[in-house]
Amino acid sequence: MPEFSWEPVGHPLVPVAATALLVVLLLLRPHGQRCSRSRWLALAGLRLLVILVVLLLLLRPAVVYRSTEYRTAAVLVGVDASRSMQVADQGTSSRWQQLAEALRQHQQRLRQLQEHLELYFYTVGGPPKPLDWNDQGLALPQEPQDQESAYGWGLDQLLRRHSGKRLAAVVLLGDGNARARADHQLPMPAVARRLAQQQVPLYTVTFGRSEAAEQMRDVRIEQLLAPEVVYVKNELVVQVQLRVVGLAQKELPVRLLFETAEGKMEMVDSVTVQAVDEEALLTARLHHVPEHPGTFKLTVQVEPQPGELVTVNNQQSSFVRVQEGGINVLYLEGAYRPEQKFVRRALAPSPNIQLEIVHVPLVEPKRRPDHITQLFQQAFEPGKYDVYVLGDVDASVFRPEELRRLREAVSRGAGLLMLGGVHSFGPGGWFDTPLADVLPVEMSPLERQNPGEPIRRDVHLPGPVKLRPTRQGLRSFLALSADPQQNQQLWESLPPLVDGANRFRGVKSGVVLLESQRGEPILVAGNFGTGRVLAFAADTTWRWVLAGFGRQHARLWRQMLLWLARREELDARGVWVQVEPRRLGVGQQATVTAGARNEQGETVADARFSAQLIPPEGEPVPLPLRRRGEQVQGQIDPLEVPGDYRVQVQATAPDGKSLGQATARFLVYQRDLELENPAADFPAMQRWASLTPEGKAFTAAEFSQLIELLEAIPGQLEIETTTRLELWDHWLVMVVFVSLLGLEWYLRKRWGLV
Repeated sequence: MPEFSWEPVGHPLVPVAATALLVVLLLLRPHGQRCSRSRWLALAGLRLLVILVVLLLLLRPAVVYRSTEYRTAAVLVGVDASRSMQVADQGTSSRWQQLAEALRQHQQRLRQLQEHLELYFYTVGGPPKPLDWNDQGLALPQEPQDQESAYGWGLDQLLRRHSGKRLAAVVLLGDGNARARADHQLPMPAVARRLAQQQVPLYTVTFGRSEAAEQMRDVRIEQLLAPEVVYVKNELVVQVQLRVVGLAQKELPVRLLFETAEGKMEMVDSVTVQAVDEEALLTARLHHVPEHPGTFKLTVQVEPQPGELVTVNNQQSSFVRVQEGGINVLYLEGAYRPEQKFVRRALAPSPNIQLEIVHVPLVEPKRRPDHITQLFQQAFEPGKYDVYVLGDVDASVFRPEELRRLREAVSRGAGLLMLGGVHSFGPGGWFDTPLADVLPVEMSPLERQNPGEPIRRDVHLPGPVKLRPTRQGLRSFLALSADPQQNQQLWESLPPLVDGANRFRGVKSGVVLLESQRGEPILVAGNFGTGRVLAFAADTTWRWVLAGFGRQHARLWRQMLLWLARREELDARGVWVQVEPRRLGVGQQATVTAGARNEQGETVADARFSAQLIPPEGEPVPLPLRRRGEQVQGQIDPLEVPGDYRVQVQATAPDGKSLGQATARFLVYQRDLELENPAADFPAMQRWASLTPEGKAFTAAEFSQLIELLEAIPGQLEIETTTRLELWDHWLVMVVFVSLLGLEWYLRKRWGLV
């Protein structure tokens, strides 16, 4: 039976009051009006009808019709057909076999359910696939082969496919180990909340044991950390993280295999780790010293253990590039300053310079962090680093024996560069340290800048400071161009350092290579033993980059470090190429970056590049590259075949002269999402079910209880529909309103009232 409803605008009294006011105004007939009584009544009647239409619009009446429909209830059943269901962690039967047996035992009751319910079965490991009934029961696959268990994405696909059905329940049969590819990532809680909004319960049944540490044995390598570049006869350190489950007190050998020049894998190191608890995350470090340059494959593997269900996760591989020459630089910085950040960026394209920046807090040695103390115990050993850079670091943060070892390292051939700063040179207390006679400039106790005191202006040069190479400097490593005239012009074009520099009291034994416009020494070079030393009063060369002189900034820093390491002859020419990441899973993308340098080590910004991707088998594939500043970049589309790949890049100068070629290797691995961590997850299934109204989670032994719940679902569900007819929201109302106003205006015009 229809019902009337009203939705007045604002308070219900507002339309009534407005209507009453309009009626009162209508009754106020002006005096002296030239209109007969009959005409006035006609016009008033039309105006009264307009007021009634306005009242209708203000009250917004509607007629509501209610009806009841009956629809057959539908139940969606998702069956996990992923590879983790192959695990046999409950006796000799796999999870898949237990699931199939549960369905077989209850197939008669399930067939009876189909008589009054719409029962739909799908696999939901990968893309959903319908499951049909045959004479033997539900036609399940022989073995679960899906490479993922994308529960959320799979159920979402089913809900979309059956959006017109009246769902009574959704059932999920699996082990709860939800693992999905990047393009199928949809959390199960999001799907459960969607079901809750529709008042649809989620029932879950878990096959397999959740107590992985007690019932399963597994060793898996979770992370492999290896440097991208290592130098010939330098130590390569490979760090791995291992997840050990169910193997407490068991000695586990971890081996490092390294590719030989002939392409064979040989074991070069091994360590033994041992877990104390039933489940533990262990770290192992393996070492190797490469003897030959090239790009080599390395593999870390753990020997499979007795009773281990899954062994595909016991090894990981990567690539490392071994180069000749190369220098290792340790940059110790006190206060966080822009200089170190821009130096890092400037040297990033130089694969033969490995820069390590460490921030040293301004505290006494006994109060500094443990990792700083551990670093200093090894960092100053002869041969550990080729060059040491001291930024704004006060001498008081070091122990005397540490500075003595640094002095000895410089004496034996390491380079030392001290930059300007509040706590550098004399202000930093370096005048009475073991480095006092190493630095080529004079320092005095009178210059001391104690920590926490206001900055002394008398020990610094006020800005702006314009840097000018001396005659010796123009003939040194400071050349920004191979052309002497162009080199002079480049130095003159560099902007001054507006923040000033340190003031040197004098030069002891070195050669001034850079000076200010007033002739004050800025960069002084010297020697100590067989090592080279630079005292650089400036600390804001990063401003050159902001002014558009990034190439000159990078060249200056590169050549300073190469000179300090006595590697001026280090070949910086040729083509280079990098692939990131070096190790990627099937279906992932990689980025290729390449560039070229001329004989002076300068980037050839207008070089032309061609590249090709060489798969493990088959023909090379052209790889398009696009220019990105002074480099070129390209994208490698997702690869579906695992194996070792190569990217080969060739470059030519604008005049057609070949600049050379370079090759980078990378690894595409088949990540076994399902067997990396195959433990069942009953708590997760419980959480998902609890997010829905009346949702429940069952173990495999409680499968019959699920059937009982499904049998209690009524076959016909009542669906009440409501139809609302808005009486005021109709085009006829507007037609009547306009017609009444138009008729009134017409009569007033005809009778001469306007």
